[in-house]
Amino acid sequence: MTVLVTGATGLIGSEVVDALLTAGAPVRVVTRQPDRVAFDPRVEVFAGDLSRPGDLTPVFAGVDRMFLFPMAAPELAGVARAAGVERIVLLSSMNAAVEQLRDPLHAPMEAAVEASGARWTHLRPGEFAHNKLRLWGESIRRRREVSWPDLPALASAPVHERDVADLAAAALLEDGHDRQAYVVTGPAKLSVRDQIDAIGEVLGERLAHHVLDLRTAEAALQARGGWPAAAGRAVLHLDRPDGAGPGDWLADPRFAWMLEASGDVERALGRPGRTFTQWVRDHAADFSPAGNPHPR
Repeated sequence: MTVLVTGATGLIGSEVVDALLTAGAPVRVVTRQPDRVAFDPRVEVFAGDLSRPGDLTPVFAGVDRMFLFPMAAPELAGVARAAGVERIVLLSSMNAAVEQLRDPLHAPMEAAVEASGARWTHLRPGEFAHNKLRLWGESIRRRREVSWPDLPALASAPVHERDVADLAAAALLEDGHDRQAYVVTGPAKLSVRDQIDAIGEVLGERLAHHVLDLRTAEAALQARGGWPAAAGRAVLHLDRPDGAGPGDWLADPRFAWMLEASGDVERALGRPGRTFTQWVRDHAADFSPAGNPHPR
């Protein structure tokens, strides 16, 4: 049994590789630039482009399970199944769980995986705790403060990337996860202030919180770069996810559940998900003044 991990250089894919190696599974990865990445010596590294599935048939020799990164071409699922892959675990998104959402990426990938004939599991994460490093890391490292709105609609149950990886490894290696679509969140819903306080507690200081209005926060994201306009509006929940324009969409019961803790990690793995405080402990060095401005 060999497990192919796509997207193995990314935040989740790299954690999936580690979880599989810890479980003793043979792991193979595919990357466009194998000479520019370093993996554990136990990992087989193949060159390949996920946007060109027809060229990847040799990568699947001896592979019977695959972790599928959503940026791959949807056709890859069918190519993998034809090459003998029996089980596919897809990194999808919470958005794919709601029919009313306009999700041009994850919903087609889920459909392609299901149509392939492979045994499948979809992982549908909500907000990654790691987003806080992208959003707040620089201001905490430099000024020990956070400038961000504090609204009920920005509360969430951030998930630790290792919980996503542990669930992926379980679905790849164990029975009992077929045809499951797990909504993957942290164990508790936290307000913005709760999250800032948790970071400060781990760092041993109370962080200042400058409360911004939504428009000011949107402008600040665009000004600092790295956040396309659509991504900035999405992270601030400025637009209805069904494409119906701006509005208080989280008051709609079809969408309000997206801010809540799902409990799927505990149900699937038989243990509680890692808390946001645990995530902060694991990344405390990244929030220090000398921390990595671009942590994995």
